[in-house]
Amino acid sequence: MHDYDNYQAALIDYAFTAFKAGTAAPGYEVKHNELKQFFGKSAKTIDDIPNETK
Repeated sequence: MHDYDNYQAALIDYAFTAFKAGTAAPGYEVKHNELKQFFGKSAKTIDDIPNETK
């Protein structure tokens, strides 16, 4: 349970950091560049899911 809570908090922090980096707030660009290695874009669509699991 703690891992899930920590992961959700990290996602919220990453989203806020990405927002602040987009506003050119000092320090957030560096933080965003460091964190984005952990939060790659791997969004899946319904077409990416194999038929046997649908």
